[in-house]
Amino acid sequence: MTAYLLLGGTGFIGTNLALKLIAESGNAVAVACRHPERAIHLSDVPGIALHRAEFDETCDFQSLVAGIDVVVHMVSTTLPATSNKCVSKELSDIGTTALLLDSCVASGVKKVVFLSSGGTVYGKGVPPFTENDQVFPISSYGLQKVAIEKLLHLYWHLYGLDYRIVRPSNPFGRFQNPDRGQGVIAAFVSAALRGDDLTIFGDGSVVRDFIYIDDLVEGLCRIIDYGGSCRVFNLGSGRGMSVLDVARSVMSCIPGKSAVRFEKGRGVDVPECILSMERFNEELGELKLTDFQEGVTRTARYQESILAKEEWKLS
Repeated sequence: MTAYLLLGGTGFIGTNLALKLIAESGNAVAVACRHPERAIHLSDVPGIALHRAEFDETCDFQSLVAGIDVVVHMVSTTLPATSNKCVSKELSDIGTTALLLDSCVASGVKKVVFLSSGGTVYGKGVPPFTENDQVFPISSYGLQKVAIEKLLHLYWHLYGLDYRIVRPSNPFGRFQNPDRGQGVIAAFVSAALRGDDLTIFGDGSVVRDFIYIDDLVEGLCRIIDYGGSCRVFNLGSGRGMSVLDVARSVMSCIPGKSAVRFEKGRGVDVPECILSMERFNEELGELKLTDFQEGVTRTARYQESILAKEEWKLS
């Protein structure tokens, strides 16, 4: 049996990952979050234990990690779009992660897996980005992710704490909240279902690497189980699509009165981000990716099913 602790496990990726891990026989999954009562998709699942915890210096990490084999750190207290408004207040996760790692060392945790950000850490470089490329983020969100990556390396050097870093691209699909300011496909689908216009910042030429959530979780599970020498993995589709093309794809899936509305571009948005999957493919095998349009259709069907329930207010 493997005991997992998912920090930030009631979010979009965390919820899907928790359900995947608990479906595998013999696993135990603990989920730590600020509002366990809002974990509507996990609360009644046998084998998943929910714990109330703030990700700050008040958290009793020692109790959370006791008896845990693998910690998956998915918490971010900032958002990319707003993280540059007051940079000095946006870097608190670094010190909190150090407290977490102290407890992991003391409790004998076997491995820490950290979800970094393939969409922000590389900055304005030339894609496709490989894990060996230099990282120069243009947002404090990305800067904090890079700092935590280096912190993990330090704890491995000092204490032998095993770790893996995952740099995901732009996941989309089931359980993603369209109102959190993160996830353009979820936001576009939500707007189209309501008959509202789809808002694009800039001229729509920004290119992103999108991956359906089931494919991302499959890749994440492979990285969690991986015991080789590579520490950092990109996790995306390896293909790019402009935001304008994404909007057109959504509108073709959800016919209606919606149109595209353009607003001023944002300084935190890198022009183009495509992740190389060469290392992942060589070490862990290629992912069988969900067709993009099929993923959009599934996302639309899911949002339609919960729209009347207004479940976003609970997640």
